[in-house]
Order: sequence, then structure tokens, then C-alpha cells
Amino acid sequence: MIYVRADCGNGDLSDWSSKANFTTECAIINAPFFDDVEIHNATTTFNESECWYTVQTSYGWDISDDDTPSSDTGPNQAYSGTNFFFTEGSSGSAGDVAELYSPTIDVSSLTAPALMFYYHMFNGDTPGDMGELHVDVYAGNSWNNDVMPPLVGTQQTAQADPWIEKKL
Repeated sequence: MIYVRADCGNGDLSDWSSKANFTTECAIINAPFFDDVEIHNATTTFNESECWYTVQTSYGWDISDDDTPSSDTGPNQAYSGTNFFFTEGSSGSAGDVAELYSPTIDVSSLTAPALMFYYHMFNGDTPGDMGELHVDVYAGNSWNNDVMPPLVGTQQTAQADPWIEKKL
């Protein structure tokens, strides 16, 4: 937290402001970049960690170290290690969007940039309510939306099913 006041010259100082919070921008990370989510703390109120962030409304991304909060949904373990990002669909409504932003990664030194991730999309109670997973890429001045066909609906048939690898 910080407090601010103005120096108007000749010893004339304003009153101190009320306390304020701020964050500094994260440094751009040079590729290759790897994050297995283990450095992040598990939370159901995720906003920002290690330059990953989400904008929390009624529906957003969180980090689990065990299982998802609702029964018979999601994976019952991480792909590797303990932690994984997840959305809790029971907190949202039809049409809601949960966005997860990665740190800014400079891929200009790569001859063939690629993205690889693992996903688990299971909803045993109502498979049709799973929703969609879209991947968008910011290219420095504009967004490239849906750089892969969106993944729609339940992709696994059980919580214990393995995570699926996706390479772009």
C-alpha cells in the first residue's frame, strides 16, 4: 500500500492521500516458458499469481490442489504435481465467460512457436452444461481469437479420466 501527497513548492505540501493499492506490470518473459502451476497457491478467490490473472465476476478461474468444489465434475487430480487451474461452473450462468490470462511471453526468438497444454473437461451431472474452451493469442497489438477450434462440451467421461494434451 502507498500514500501520496503533492509537493507544490516553497514547502507547501498537500495532505496525505488515503492508502491505495497498486501493482506493477510483469516483465515480458522470453520463450520458452513452462508453468506446471506448482508455484501458485491453491485458492477459490484467484485474481493474480506469478503474472497469471483473471477478472473475477461471479465466474472465474481458480487454482485447486485437490479436487473441484462441486461433486462429479472436473478432474480429481492435477495432470502432474498437485495444482491445476479450473473454473467452477456452478458459480456461473449460461453465457458467462471466464478468462485466464498468462504472463506476456515473447516468442520472437522461436522459429516455430507452439503452445502445449493439458485440459480436463468433465461434468457428470449435466454433460451438456460443460461450456467451451477457447484459446486466443495477443500478438502485441491485436488479438487472434480461436487459434484452435473451440473445445465444446464434456471431453472426458469420468473424473479419473486422463488429461488430454493439446498442441498448437
